[in-house]
Amino acid sequence: MSKLLLVGNNQGELKNKLTQQGYEVTELSIQSADAKKIKSATADIDGIIYPVELDVITNDKFYKVKEKISANTKKPSFSISKSNDLDSLFDEVFSGDYSDDVIIGADEFKGELENPVLNDDIISLVNQLKDKKILPAEVKKERKIIVNAIKPIANKKPGPNPFLKKKADEPKPEEKVEEAQPEEVKEEPKQEEPQAEEAKPVEASPKEEPKQEETPVEEEKAEEPKEEKAEEAPVEETKVEEPQEETQVEEPKQEAPQPEEAKEEALEPEEVKSEEEPQEETLEAQPEESEEAPAEEATEEEPQDTEEAIEEPKEDAIELTDLSDDDLDALLDDSESAIDKTIDEDALEKAIAKFDKEEYQKAFELFGQTIDHPVAREYVAYMYLNGLGVDQNDEEAFNNYQLAVTYGNKHANCGLGDCYYYGIGTNKDDKLALKAYEAYDEIDEEVMLHIANCYYYGKDIINFEKAFELYSELEETNNPQVLYNLGMLYYSGFGTEKDLDRAFELINKAAEQQYPQAINQLANMFRNGEGCEANQRRAFELYTEGAKLRDDASIKNLADYYYDGVVVKSDKTKAVQLYKKSATLGCGDGAYMLGTLYDNGDGLTLSQEDAIKWYQVGANLNSVYALCELARHYYYGYGVKKNNEEAFKYYKKAADLGYTPAMIDVYRCYRNGIGTDLSEENALKYITMASDLNDVDAIIILGDSYRNGDMVGRDSYMAITIYERAARLGSTLALIKIGDIYYYGDGIDKNPRAAFRKYSEAAELNDGIAFSKLGDCYYNGVGVDIDHKEAVKNYKRAIRDKFPHAYYMLGRCSELGLGLPQNEKEAFKNYKIAAELKDPEALYELGNHYLNKNNPDYDPEEALGYFEDARDRGYTPAMLSMAKIYFEGIGIERDVDFAKDLATKAKEMGNPDAETFLRNFFPEEEK
Repeated sequence: MSKLLLVGNNQGELKNKLTQQGYEVTELSIQSADAKKIKSATADIDGIIYPVELDVITNDKFYKVKEKISANTKKPSFSISKSNDLDSLFDEVFSGDYSDDVIIGADEFKGELENPVLNDDIISLVNQLKDKKILPAEVKKERKIIVNAIKPIANKKPGPNPFLKKKADEPKPEEKVEEAQPEEVKEEPKQEEPQAEEAKPVEASPKEEPKQEETPVEEEKAEEPKEEKAEEAPVEETKVEEPQEETQVEEPKQEAPQPEEAKEEALEPEEVKSEEEPQEETLEAQPEESEEAPAEEATEEEPQDTEEAIEEPKEDAIELTDLSDDDLDALLDDSESAIDKTIDEDALEKAIAKFDKEEYQKAFELFGQTIDHPVAREYVAYMYLNGLGVDQNDEEAFNNYQLAVTYGNKHANCGLGDCYYYGIGTNKDDKLALKAYEAYDEIDEEVMLHIANCYYYGKDIINFEKAFELYSELEETNNPQVLYNLGMLYYSGFGTEKDLDRAFELINKAAEQQYPQAINQLANMFRNGEGCEANQRRAFELYTEGAKLRDDASIKNLADYYYDGVVVKSDKTKAVQLYKKSATLGCGDGAYMLGTLYDNGDGLTLSQEDAIKWYQVGANLNSVYALCELARHYYYGYGVKKNNEEAFKYYKKAADLGYTPAMIDVYRCYRNGIGTDLSEENALKYITMASDLNDVDAIIILGDSYRNGDMVGRDSYMAITIYERAARLGSTLALIKIGDIYYYGDGIDKNPRAAFRKYSEAAELNDGIAFSKLGDCYYNGVGVDIDHKEAVKNYKRAIRDKFPHAYYMLGRCSELGLGLPQNEKEAFKNYKIAAELKDPEALYELGNHYLNKNNPDYDPEEALGYFEDARDRGYTPAMLSMAKIYFEGIGIERDVDFAKDLATKAKEMGNPDAETFLRNFFPEEEK
């Protein structure tokens, strides 16, 4: 942080002190601030300081100015009291006869100004943050990739068979939720442990990850009162706190209704415990005897190993855990029953009857007497899975589903598929899950949805085209998950053409059925004006609706509105509470936001230690933002010891979760050997992954690789093809790069008309660089007739964006009288501006100016400084000028060897004049 905006009246003393510390300070007077001055003052700053005294805090206009500044820039701000007695300052406001604007504004500031801070303390505070990049507390855009985030579909009950009578699903208890008003959202009962954040296909993420070592991360324990469970409820994932060796993307959850008495406690990072003694408890623990309910999924590392209530006959049990891949595949083949034993059909019929009557313990006993029957195996698997009549045991559920399939029960393939899909009692394996689902005895709509979800979320088998095809077939079922996922495919443009109107239509239908993810995404679309007109009030209402359903992302987004004061009055205390609530429910981005608040001292006391803790919580919940922030802290050593290996680890995890900016960071790490071994192969892999996911920056980097022959063979035509992809995504830089290839004949024949055409396309998008390039075309007659007046017109458009080359060319036009009246003072002025912006040609021009003995301000030392700046930017004419100065000792001590080195470097870089210089001054070496 180096450029600060000081907002207040008569702050000269503070401004002087900040200036002495090396800061560039702009002061904005409250009384004279208008929209134009605010826009100008906030155009190029790193942070804002609001020094608050009584004459400021009691000024109505101050709050209007602050509001306009906040709307104009999201740069971090510090509200600092210069009063020795903070309480007295506010007492004067509240006891005085001030307007409502002042009272409300002062009340807001009272929460921000925790301690009185004087000038010297302000300097100290800002210095602590000088070298630290502070993220704005604004809500970041959601990720742009579909991620593995699926709510498990209810495991199919055993059947069909001659004995099983189909039973209607029992209605689930409705959750009572207090109505949330726009001004305030009622807090749900709190719980101690965050559930894993379900990455939403809002916009983001693939995920594959080469094997890597991960260090233990902080983790929390939580305990939730037990609750009854509804029959045929979804298999829910809840144990997802600890990071896995292999990155797995968490499934989106639609939470089972919570009893009113359920208590939750807000997640606090201080309670996070080390993984050295991992102890996991599900948020929704199951009672010893309960109604048929969602099965809780055990983590792969610690499968549940509960004792069976009734011992199962073991005589025909088969150990399946060590089967080969071929054996596992064989389980899914069509086959007749693998047994040929007499089964007590009466006992099986009685067992099924007891199961239907929900007499589960008796049913489990009877199934044990007929365990060799494939139908009995499926029932036993289902009962182990859901803890019906026996302690829940995921491994036993998985083994019995395998045996049921082995014995010829094709219906059990659905349960076996769920075990592989969710990692229940076995390792998660999308390919085997898909095989199992496809081997089911009758592909009905529910199983088709399972298969579609495999293609939509499956890490190893992701295929958006097939997912789109299946979801389209299922659209008429009006299943909210189908509507939502199909809408997200239209939203992202994966598997089909992007269509925001169609996406809005489908997601709206899913939201009408109270599907939480759809409600949140619909709010996002209203918030950003995607597929509809932007409507912040409607977005706020939808986030509130999602919050009532305990959707963690909705709660986090609602917190953003309270924090930023959008639609409702800004309330940072409530925002912090909601961020904590969302993190408690498993929203990693909510934890990330708490980290940024601690990191910036914005709404919470400045504390990098607490920031790191919350970033770690967010990272444990797979927030790509938290992962990248941790990586950044380790890379720069902010609040932790600098550690490139840790930085790489977190960047890579975020990349393998599909976050394309992290993929670019991983590319750079592999490219430069930062925290990992150099590997062009892996670097190319990650930048290609990001490019395939339409990250424009990644596409540009890949195009540059082909243009320069970096990691791949040089191929300018391939570079143009890749740049065209970025151009179709709206990149003006890509158009300019294509124009440059044609302009300079970079690896292909020059094509002036094509260059002019590409620059024109970019200029139509109001790009300053493109205007400068067009100016060059008119100035030099490239692809168009020479027209210096038109050149000047385009250069003037370019300087609106402070493009340095345009200033240089305006200086040249003034010096030579081309398109402008000849004016050496005006020329020098523009050269000076361009040089300050580090344009190498302008630096070289000014160096020549000060080296000219005919100029009254002749100064060889000054000239050398400009030449050095130009040399550092690879400008070879400046290298030769420096060589001349050192060879002749103009204004400095003569250094012939250094002069020779400079000229040799210029020659190696292709400067034709360098060879002449060496031949003239070093003839022997040249021979």
